[in-house]
Parts: sequence; C-alpha cells; structure tokens
Amino acid sequence: MSQKKGILSHGSSHQAHVKIIAEDKVENQLPTCPPPSPSSITAPKVNVGAKDEIELLRDGAKNIHGQQIKKN
Repeated sequence: MSQKKGILSHGSSHQAHVKIIAEDKVENQLPTCPPPSPSSITAPKVNVGAKDEIELLRDGAKNIHGQQIKKN
C-alpha cells in the first residue's frame, strides 16, 4: 500500500497559486489647503453665556411645559 501524504508532507508541488491584482488608486482631484486662520473667520461672536439652574430660577424662567418656575 502506498503511504498517505499529509498536508505537511515533503515532495508535493503547489499547483494552485493566488495572484492578487491591486486596482489603480484614484488620486484626489481636490487640492489640499490649510484651514483658514482664526482671525479670518467671520462667524459672529456670541456674548450670551450659559446660565445655570439658579440663575434661571432668579430670572423667572419657564420649564419645558411653558409653566413659570418662579413668580416674582
């Protein structure tokens, strides 16, 4: 009887080879440019600061239901 050959046996030739063909990479058409300097940004400056819960209560603010939180 012939001896069975395993996966790691010697003398076997590799018949199935894999060839990987990479696609051509498309270059970005847009030119790269640095971001604008902060002095050239024209967004308006917001002067209103965030209020905490105590300041909202003192101002007589309303809750999400439209009810007055504190009456003056």
